[in-house]
Amino acid sequence: PVQVNYKNWVASSGIPNLHFSVGDRVATPPEFQRDFTEGMVLVPNSYFISGHRYQYNVDNPIQEAAMSTSPRARRAKARSEHGLPPDAFLLANFNNLDKLEPRVWWLWQRVVER
Repeated sequence: PVQVNYKNWVASSGIPNLHFSVGDRVATPPEFQRDFTEGMVLVPNSYFISGHRYQYNVDNPIQEAAMSTSPRARRAKARSEHGLPPDAFLLANFNNLDKLEPRVWWLWQRVVER
């Protein structure tokens, strides 16, 4: 079977068995094709609208507190409800928890310590 990445992410997956990545000249410029393990299929117009505001329905207040695309007042309110400073850098991980295995957790702790 032929496997194709479409609207997942705009970078290479690095997976040799993924045959093609669909992109456009804005999201995946042709000069970056050499960095992809997949073949590039470029659509003629830009189709990839990136940003959490467009991709996700934010219904979790802690996500609202973390997302830079949230309006400033809403973000500050959500942060104050969780005891977080209104404008400080917030490191968050909204992946599935099974991706946060002990080694990854250890690495993030090293990042935060710096």
